[in-house]
Amino acid sequence: MGMRACSFCGKPVLERLTQCPYCREAIPEIRLSKRDNPQARKKIREGLLLMLMAAALYYFSGGYGAWQLPPAIQPVAMKTGQGSIGL
Repeated sequence: MGMRACSFCGKPVLERLTQCPYCREAIPEIRLSKRDNPQARKKIREGLLLMLMAAALYYFSGGYGAWQLPPAIQPVAMKTGQGSIGL
């Protein structure tokens, strides 16, 4: 028979007992659940990634960061002054 520690007094108690013989407290039964969905971890990871991306987008689009979205990109034709396209 296996022994486990009482969650209240810490003394060793047989696993089959539901009440500690030393402190008389009811020992809660430990139940381990089996995973029903093997894809649950992947879905949680995807959800957390989407929330992180949304928070980053909100942060930078709100002007809180050093970057300005969208960054201003000047066309090369406008910088050189030869921007005519033949019109």
